[in-house]
Amino acid sequence: MIASEAHRTRQRARALRRHWIPRLTQELAAMELSLEQSEHEDKIRRRWATGARVRRLR
Repeated sequence: MIASEAHRTRQRARALRRHWIPRLTQELAAMELSLEQSEHEDKIRRRWATGARVRRLR
């Protein structure tokens, strides 16, 4: 009983290492890239908006 549970635990750990951790790491990297791109786009929009306001005030 203990041996079979240890075997199942090793299988689960192996599945985590081989499948889930790499997959989730890739997903996390994709999400981080998407967030960085979104933040960059927001900064550009704010700069454009600030520039338009400054030009109107002149």
